[in-house]
Amino acid sequence: VPADRIFLERVVGRQIETASKPPDRFIVSGSKEAHVHVRGWDVGVLRVNDDRDSHCLEGATCELGAFFGGGSRDAGSKDFGKVDPSFFPELPIADDLCAPAAACLAFPRVVAKLNLGIQRAEFTDQIGLKALEVVADVFPARSRHKGRQSIAEGQEQPFVALMSDSAPKTSEGGRLFVVGCGYIGSAVVAGAVEKGWRVTALTRNADKAARLKATYRIEVIVADLDSSEWHDRISADGVSVVNCVSSGGGGVEGYRKSYYEGMTSLLDWAKKGAVRCLVYTSSTSVYPDSDGGWLNEQGPTAPSTPMNEVLVETEDLIAEAVGSGDLSSGAVMRLAGIYGPGRHYLLDMLREGVDKIPGVGDYYLNLIHRDDAARAILRALEKRKRGYTVWNLADGSPSLKEDIVAWAAKRLNVPMPVFSPELVTERMQRRLFANGRPPNRRIAAQKIRDELDWEPAHPSFASGYEAIIRAGF
Repeated sequence: VPADRIFLERVVGRQIETASKPPDRFIVSGSKEAHVHVRGWDVGVLRVNDDRDSHCLEGATCELGAFFGGGSRDAGSKDFGKVDPSFFPELPIADDLCAPAAACLAFPRVVAKLNLGIQRAEFTDQIGLKALEVVADVFPARSRHKGRQSIAEGQEQPFVALMSDSAPKTSEGGRLFVVGCGYIGSAVVAGAVEKGWRVTALTRNADKAARLKATYRIEVIVADLDSSEWHDRISADGVSVVNCVSSGGGGVEGYRKSYYEGMTSLLDWAKKGAVRCLVYTSSTSVYPDSDGGWLNEQGPTAPSTPMNEVLVETEDLIAEAVGSGDLSSGAVMRLAGIYGPGRHYLLDMLREGVDKIPGVGDYYLNLIHRDDAARAILRALEKRKRGYTVWNLADGSPSLKEDIVAWAAKRLNVPMPVFSPELVTERMQRRLFANGRPPNRRIAAQKIRDELDWEPAHPSFASGYEAIIRAGF
C-alpha cells in the first residue's frame, strides 16, 4: 500500500498491523513490499484507503499505488483511472472493482496476491468481480518456466465460479460431505463453499487436509474411505455426498480398494442416517468402442480393462442401494477426459517442442473442463433427482486427437508434430483395446443438460484451451 499511513475503515474480526512508512513506493515492479499484515488469520480486510502523497501533487491512479506520478522521486502523472463509488460506504455489496483496477491493465489484479488486500471477507460476502475478467488472476503464486506460468508445488488451483452460472445458492444449513479431494474434489469443495454449503471433506492425505482447512476453513477428516474408523465422525442425517476418490495407484487392487471397497464403506455409513443424496464420479471408459459412433446412457457398458470393470461394479452398488431403499437419491456421473488449469498435457508437449507424439491421432477424444464438471456435480446436488440416475458428463463436442493437436500447434505458433505408434508407453498400452488401438467413441451428453438445466462454460476443447492459454498456464 503506497502511503505514509493507512486509514482503516473496517476489518472483519481481526486487526491490521502496518509499518509507519512502507519501504518502497514503486510497488508494481519493485522487489520490496509494504509490511502490512493482519493479526490472526490473513483474511478479512474489506477496505483500506490511502492518502497517497499528501504534501505533493496527487499521484496517478493505478492498480497498486501511484505509477510514475506524485512526489519528488516520481515522473509525471500517467494513465489516470476513475474510482467507482460504492453503493454503501461500509460494505462491498455491489461495488464494481473492475473500473478502478483496470486503469493501467486490461485485467484487474485485485486478487493477484491472495494474502494481501481483499482475499475474501467471508464466504457469504463475495466481492463483486466480473468473473470473465479475473480468470487470469485468481490462481495462487506461480513460478515461471519457459515463458509460462505454472502452479507452485503443493498448491491448489482454485475453482473459478463464473457469475453467469444460473444455479441458485443453497439454502442456509445445507451440509455436504466430499469424499476424495483431488483435482475434481477440490474444485467441488471450492464451489460448494462459494455457494454457502457447510462442507466436510475426507482425504487420506494429511498435507491435502491441512491445505483445505487453511484455504476454506472447513472440517477435514483424514482417513481411508474403505475403513470404518471415520463413520462416527460425521452424521449421515440430511447430508449430501459426493464420492470422487481416485485410485491412488496399485493397479486393479488399488482400484478395488479405492472404488469398490470405498463405496461399500460409504454405503454402510449411509445406512446409519438419512443421506439426502449421493453423487459418484465414474468414467466414460466403461463404454465399449463404437468405431467413432455416438454412445449415450441407455447403451450397454463393456469395460475394456479389469480397472474399468471395477468402476462398473461400483456403479452397481449405488443402483442396489437405491433399489433396496438405503438411498433415496443416487446418481452416477460418467466423466469424460478431464482437463483444466495444471492438466493439459497436449499443450505442455507442444510448448516443450516435441516433434513426435506417442500413439495415433485418428480417434475421438471426449473432454470436460474441470470447472464445468464441478459445477455440474453441484447442480446435481441442488436438483436432487430421486431414484437412480446415470449421466454422461462431457462437453458434447468430441474431436479427433489430431485436430486438437493441429489447433493447439497453430494457436501456440509451433510446428505440428507427427504421431508415432512405436512410442506408446506401457501405461498407455494398458488402455488400448485388443486390436492395439485406443477406444474410438463419441459420448453424447444431452441428458444432463436437459435434466439439470446445465450448460458447460467451455462447450469445446477450443474454448477450454483458449482460457488456459490466456491464463498463462
